[in-house]
Amino acid sequence: MNFLVKLFLLNSLWLPFSAFALFDQCKDLFPAQQIPSTSQEGRDLCFDDFAIYYSPLDKKPIYTVERLNGEQLQTPRPRRT
Repeated sequence: MNFLVKLFLLNSLWLPFSAFALFDQCKDLFPAQQIPSTSQEGRDLCFDDFAIYYSPLDKKPIYTVERLNGEQLQTPRPRRT
């Protein structure tokens, strides 16, 4: 039983970090597949259609990149208020 509890706790600690990945794994999101360099320290967050370089100290993104296409840009969107 004690082993199962430790295993569960170890797995639950790992889950929040599953989105953390090196930008090398999502280079196709960046223009010309060139990852910007910055002197700020942060965390790489890679997702299917976007990536974020996040500052845990400031709790805000340092930069973001998103994959867009012409259809997405030309589709009418509701006006935000």
